[in-house]
Formats: sequence, C-alpha cells, structure tokens
Amino acid sequence: MKKILVTILFSIGLLALHAQVQSPVSWKFEAKKNGATYNVIITATVDKHWHIYSQNTGKNGPVPTTITFKNNPLVT
Repeated sequence: MKKILVTILFSIGLLALHAQVQSPVSWKFEAKKNGATYNVIITATVDKHWHIYSQNTGKNGPVPTTITFKNNPLVT
C-alpha cells in the first residue's frame, strides 16, 4: 500500500514540476545610447496561441498588459 501511495504522490509531483517549466513569453531588454540619453527597449515575444493579460481582471474580463514607468527624479 505504501509503495502505491508513494508512486502516486511522486507522479503528481512530477506533473506539478512539469507544469512550471512552460515559459511562453521570452523577454529581451536593450539600452541604446542616443547622444547623452539612452532609450530602453523592452521586447516580449509570445508563443503562438498565448496571450499576456493584466493581473487584475476587473468585472469586464482580462485587459491587455501595459508597462508604465513612474517619474523618477534621477532619470529624465
């Protein structure tokens, strides 16, 4: 009985680990110098049939992800 229970738990554990391996979005970050300033370029490549949504869905359903930076006095 113990062997069956251990086998079942081990199998469930492997399935849970396998589920964490997926990474449908790859991110690329670049900084390009433009005179005395830099342009930061963030590129997300999403696998086919995958979508990126906001963490907060609200009552109207999921919304597309946006990236917003707050003003920082050290960065102009």
